Amino acid sequence: KQRPTTMAPLSVGVTLSKLVPESSMSLSLFPEDQRRQDLGKLMDQINMKFGPQSIYTATMQDAAATAPMRISFTKIPDIAVEADRE
Repeated sequence: KQRPTTMAPLSVGVTLSKLVPESSMSLSLFPEDQRRQDLGKLMDQINMKFGPQSIYTATMQDAAATAPMRISFTKIPDIAVEADRE
C-alpha cells in the first residue's frame, strides 16, 4: 500500500554508520577529493571565526529554516559550530 502523495511526510531520519576518524583514512588518488576536503576545513575555520553558518554550500540555503538544530539522545551540539542562524 502506498502513502497518498498529497500528504507531506511527518518526519525524516538520517543514520550515519561506519564513520572513521580522518586520521585513519588513506590519502585520495584524485586531486579533486583533496580540494573538496580542504574546502570543507576552510569553511569550518570561517564558521569558527565568524559564527555558525556564516558560510555554507548553496545546497544548504533552504535547509537552515526547515531543519533547525536539535539535541540528539547521544550528543549535545557544540553551539560554536552547530548553532542555527539568526
